[in-house]
Amino acid sequence: MPTFDPTEINLAPRVRALQIITFALVMGCVFFAVLGLVIRGGAANPGLEVIVYLMAGFLLIDTVISSLWPMLTLPRQLRQVAMGQWRPPSGPFGTPTQPPAWVQSEAGQLLAILQTQHIVRMALIEGGAFANGLAFIVTGSWISLVLLLVGAAMIAVQFPTAGRVSRWLENRLEEVERLGAQGDFPDCG
Repeated sequence: MPTFDPTEINLAPRVRALQIITFALVMGCVFFAVLGLVIRGGAANPGLEVIVYLMAGFLLIDTVISSLWPMLTLPRQLRQVAMGQWRPPSGPFGTPTQPPAWVQSEAGQLLAILQTQHIVRMALIEGGAFANGLAFIVTGSWISLVLLLVGAAMIAVQFPTAGRVSRWLENRLEEVERLGAQGDFPDCG
């Protein structure tokens, strides 16, 4: 089983950054719920139920996409790491960026991949949650408020800890090692 040295990739500040982002996404949802309660204050608007159903569906679709995202993107990224061809995303307007030193190792590359995966996945859920916050403000439906808070809870339960990130990295390093040993890299573009 491959191991990595957390100090080699300076793991603690990377995990802290993910924790701050995740906490901010959760608190954004909670703040939006409180704001909705303050703004709304009155009874439900009848006849706008379709908005409630559409926004509930939006949260459901975003949650499904968030769950599928790693299955759709991670295998190709792992093959690229195993082949030594993974590169960090380009900067603004497609300009190439010089990756930081901690991204030079396989563990660092995997950590960069995890950061991107986590942020994209949580932002998808937050988008669906915020849509329900807007539905609550427009319609006054308590279902929408509950779904906003459910979205916040779905983000919160995926709060990154050092242990979770380390286990994820160790598991992905095993996969990269296995892929490298196989040497078969179909469609790695």
